[in-house]
Amino acid sequence: MNPSRLFWPVGIALAASLPFLPSLQGQFLYWDDVTNFLMNEGYRGLGWPQLRYMLTTTLLGHTSAISCSTRPMPSASTSSPDDSWPAPPGRRPRA
Repeated sequence: MNPSRLFWPVGIALAASLPFLPSLQGQFLYWDDVTNFLMNEGYRGLGWPQLRYMLTTTLLGHTSAISCSTRPMPSASTSSPDDSWPAPPGRRPRA
């Protein structure tokens, strides 16, 4: 294959991936994560109260009821829901 034919696809792939490079650091985002995950305990689990909360909440806007239906999946798959989320600033996780 001619190397010049690879220039445009590789260039486009690199240009498209540049905006996402900061996300590779994997840090906790302080945009809406504090409200969604640290201050909000209504989503942790897959019981009836949590499902009712997920379908009726208006926390952070009208699309929250749809998007928060995927939040309990990591906490439901672990032995303790509190271990799967970072501790709030100034609070240490339980030992």
